[in-house]
Amino acid sequence: MILKKDIKKKKEAYQLEAQILMIPTMSPFLPAGVKEVEVSTPANSHFYRPDVPTTFIWEKSFEERRELSADPRLSKTREDERQWEGTMVQHMFQTITAFAPSQKDWLMDKSQWVAMLTSVGVTGSHQQERLRKRFDPKRTNFINALIVTKVLHQILTEPSPYQETFYFHCFSLFDRPWKEETIDKATLLKAVLADPRELATKTKGKKSAASALPLRMVAGATYFQVEGLKACISKAQVQPFAGQDATRPTLTLEDFTGMMKDPSNSEWAASFLGPIFDCMSCVFANDPLPHVPAKFEKAAVAIPTSDIMYDADTYLLRIMDDNGGVLLEDTTKKKEKKKDKKQKGK
Repeated sequence: MILKKDIKKKKEAYQLEAQILMIPTMSPFLPAGVKEVEVSTPANSHFYRPDVPTTFIWEKSFEERRELSADPRLSKTREDERQWEGTMVQHMFQTITAFAPSQKDWLMDKSQWVAMLTSVGVTGSHQQERLRKRFDPKRTNFINALIVTKVLHQILTEPSPYQETFYFHCFSLFDRPWKEETIDKATLLKAVLADPRELATKTKGKKSAASALPLRMVAGATYFQVEGLKACISKAQVQPFAGQDATRPTLTLEDFTGMMKDPSNSEWAASFLGPIFDCMSCVFANDPLPHVPAKFEKAAVAIPTSDIMYDADTYLLRIMDDNGGVLLEDTTKKKEKKKDKKQKGK
């Protein structure tokens, strides 16, 4: 038989224990009107097991791991990339460094420089050589992609007497009525050009719909330049930038310049890399390029490779850096392609 005295003692003991440990009291013995003790950090918390991190280092992205790496070379290459993020030249930098990756210290020799210019549409050997001499005045036979990107950023963003010349050269690639200084939006939106990706993937003996379309505008604008400008016009109708009248039926040079300078349109701006280099070879035919600060030139020099293992992640990161950001090369796709070729051959 349980006495009332024993129940009362149990209640008091339970409440006292709860107050000491600072844990919530869920006892059915609590009388009406008595509040539960709030949960808080217990005293002597250093006796408890530490919290397990939500993500381990190997679960983070390649970029995050390079930022956290103790290897100065890996962390610096990430800083070199990050300085262009959120700027109008972000995708220009990516286009250029496809021929001058961080594994090669962002450097291009003559053949790589020519290949880069050819890929963006600058095919004249005289222009290519003139630009190479401008970017390599000391005749080192190497051109630093960071310096090239810095010069592009200065030309396109910093006030100068020739800045408008570069934007007008890009603006003039779009068809305009005779003696008109603006682009008609309605005419631009109706323009249809051939997508080079469709032409590249068409099967032999079959004509795709894109093969019957023109590759460029009469003035010279390509498919990506036209489609990119269409997207910019549509975006400006929803969210116009300062000083732009989205309801106006025409597009002025000032509107076009503002769109190109918008960091969110950096991928579209990169499609004008060829015309910008083309214009650069004329504007600076006899003059040196804009001066790059000595501090930036010094920072553009890569840190030499080392055999030192700075932390536990250094070795894996170096392998991933050599493989383009992945630890192991995916061989499954190659095997599938070989199987498809064998089946087609049969």
